[in-house]
Amino acid sequence: MGHSQKIEAGQREEFAAICSDTRRGFEEVIDLLLIHNEKQVSGLQPRATLNRLVAMLSVAAWERLVSDIGALSRYEAGDMVEPGMSRSQGFNKLGGKGGGRSKAVSTLAAASDGRLPDAWRIRLMASGSGKSLRFEPPLEGLDSEAVETVDWWIEVRHKVAHRAIPQLDDWVQPTDAADGQTVNTTTARSAFTLFLQLADQTIRAIAESAEFDDPQELWLPEDWLTGRISPRRGVTNPDELVLWKGAALGHDSNGFTASLDVG
Repeated sequence: MGHSQKIEAGQREEFAAICSDTRRGFEEVIDLLLIHNEKQVSGLQPRATLNRLVAMLSVAAWERLVSDIGALSRYEAGDMVEPGMSRSQGFNKLGGKGGGRSKAVSTLAAASDGRLPDAWRIRLMASGSGKSLRFEPPLEGLDSEAVETVDWWIEVRHKVAHRAIPQLDDWVQPTDAADGQTVNTTTARSAFTLFLQLADQTIRAIAESAEFDDPQELWLPEDWLTGRISPRRGVTNPDELVLWKGAALGHDSNGFTASLDVG
């Protein structure tokens, strides 16, 4: 095991296992959102507890993807890398010291043969209320606003895990919470959309650079990026299948995020 290198076509099986694990990670988040959707609620009630978990697990799914890609990129083709076994060692922030590249960005750049981070087109939430989210235009690559928001959410994920939210120095994410600093359903869903985009676009970039056969089999389900998912796990009520209301975050024919509004 050595420095990160380009993931090659011969590592498809191992990369597919990582993609499947990432899918399971986001499925856990979607399960929480579906539970939240079962009843229209507001204010301090039991379902509010789900919001921090939605945010935390969204970040965790991304952090695990980065860690496992790093492990795979340091092994020779044919070596097995089991998802979940690599240690992240807290290097998954995008911002590096002194404004340089972080270890996570350098790892993803090597694994994707230089396609990342420039290939990212990330839409941040500009404002929202409840499930309704309004997104900014796509931010390209390591845009400073995107980096700040991603790294802030990673910090939130650690604070939630250790019940240390009061230790947050700044509140970066726009919120409709009355106190201006609560992870409510709006901000939780914005975290989900942010890290879902990062994971989706990262998987696609590496699949493209490695020239894997049938790359579409590795992608995250495309309906997840529309804000309205297909019936799953016994949930069939259309209103309960809405992850967010607003722009779809999928891909158009040019590879950029789409702008279809989902009611």
